[in-house]
Amino acid sequence: MEFKGTKGEWVNTFGLFKEQGVRTKSGFICFLTKPSYYQGQDNRYEQELLEHKSNAKLIAAAPELLEALIMMKDNFFITSTHYEVAQEASMDKAIAAINKALK
Repeated sequence: MEFKGTKGEWVNTFGLFKEQGVRTKSGFICFLTKPSYYQGQDNRYEQELLEHKSNAKLIAAAPELLEALIMMKDNFFITSTHYEVAQEASMDKAIAAINKALK
């Protein structure tokens, strides 16, 4: 099973460029709009901004999350003496992907 989407590292550009979204070196994968700010809606705007930034992080982490899940699925069926090594490697990959999505 192989991912057929855009190859390369997906980077969250939210707040870095005029165009907000997720991209690779070859271009944007998706664009995200910044929420509109209206006077008197400070709390709502801040919450929407946080949600948009969080969405961008999750989208950017999608390839690593998928790779970690595939690795964990594949390692689930290992019954040899290499099980602990495979399990540790897949867990490390999963933790790194989760951190990318949430931090």
